[in-house]
Amino acid sequence: MRRKKGYEPRCPAVACGANRAFLYKVSPEDVAIPAQFLATKDESEVVYHCNYCKLVWIQPKDAPPGLDPRPQGYYDDRHLGPHMFFPLKRRISISPDCIPEHRSSVRK
Repeated sequence: MRRKKGYEPRCPAVACGANRAFLYKVSPEDVAIPAQFLATKDESEVVYHCNYCKLVWIQPKDAPPGLDPRPQGYYDDRHLGPHMFFPLKRRISISPDCIPEHRSSVRK
């Protein structure tokens, strides 16, 4: 995957923007993702979790954290309920920095 020049790993949610220290590669079981969401995950993709805003997304393995994300929902074991996954009810805004150059012209 082609990397954006000067890309710094960050949470893809515009409202968050947490840096690399808050981003974790996790197994789907760690964040309780239901099977219906895992059906869209390819073998060449991994699951990430932002420990700041609790966003869970799927992205390519070879991309740095937060680049080319597909947000799936939120996982929170403190505020919303113990060890629960909450699917997105609507689309969230993705930071333009997290959209790869080859897709940025398509999304405008």
